[in-house]
Amino acid sequence: MGAEHRRLLPYSMLLGALLLLGADLAGRLIGSNDEISAGIMVALIGGPVFVLLVRRWKLSHL
Repeated sequence: MGAEHRRLLPYSMLLGALLLLGADLAGRLIGSNDEISAGIMVALIGGPVFVLLVRRWKLSHL
């Protein structure tokens, strides 16, 4: 029962690095003259994903 953190940790590290790399790349490409901060891009990408995950979790545990 429960999560096996030894298996989850490498995947979460890889996914986090890819998310930050993608956010930085998108911030550099979207801003024509100025760069958009990677933190802002992560919030724009991760916010809706987090809301969807919370909604899915709530619906499955009702």
